[in-house]
Amino acid sequence: MTGMNQTLKAPAGRRRPPWTWIAAGLLAAALMTWALSPTLLTAAGSQLIHSDPLQRADVIVVLAPFMDRVMEAAELYRQGYAPVVIVTRASRDIGEQELIDRGVIKSAEDQRRDALISLGVPAASIVILDGLADSTADEALKFAEWAARRPIRRAIVVTSPPHTYRSRQTFIRAVENLGLDILVHPSSRHAFRGDTWWRNRGTLRDGISEWQKIVYYRLFELPRMAPPTSRSSPDPH
Repeated sequence: MTGMNQTLKAPAGRRRPPWTWIAAGLLAAALMTWALSPTLLTAAGSQLIHSDPLQRADVIVVLAPFMDRVMEAAELYRQGYAPVVIVTRASRDIGEQELIDRGVIKSAEDQRRDALISLGVPAASIVILDGLADSTADEALKFAEWAARRPIRRAIVVTSPPHTYRSRQTFIRAVENLGLDILVHPSSRHAFRGDTWWRNRGTLRDGISEWQKIVYYRLFELPRMAPPTSRSSPDPH
């Protein structure tokens, strides 16, 4: 226009919508996760497994309910690692208890006891703890109460591989006032492996479930456990 100075501006570059940056970031994160997933998953699975160097102990505690643990405990007994094998009683529903009371079926703990005997553990060397246990924390506390009345100094706890880390933390908490050494030993017959656990639906379920339980135990179960405060008078039985 005449009499007016015009300032010409170069057209601004076209800006990308914000969602494109978000999408690019998510894609990069997804690619990184995919590339690192075997490493991350192996680390997550291996963290669940704890295996202490075996030493001679006073007792072997085999946790409910699986038979692969029973077989592992029997092998340790035959190898001379401890003279006593302890079995816990898992909780059961009303129907199962009624069938047991009627003599229709044997209890799970009696089945494990029979298996131990068949695998070479003398009946006199097997102890079934009193009371039903609803959880690993219950099993640990019932063992601690039993051990508090006896001169027990070291125990080997046998359980499935993904259960070993949490079991160790729980049993150490249960016996913390007793001066008792806890060694945890994983069953060699269980399918869970730290470097392949996510490739099978069953072991994937075990791993995910165990991590959920670890978080729960750390936040709630371990803090509220009440271990025996000290050793009591020896039990003659």
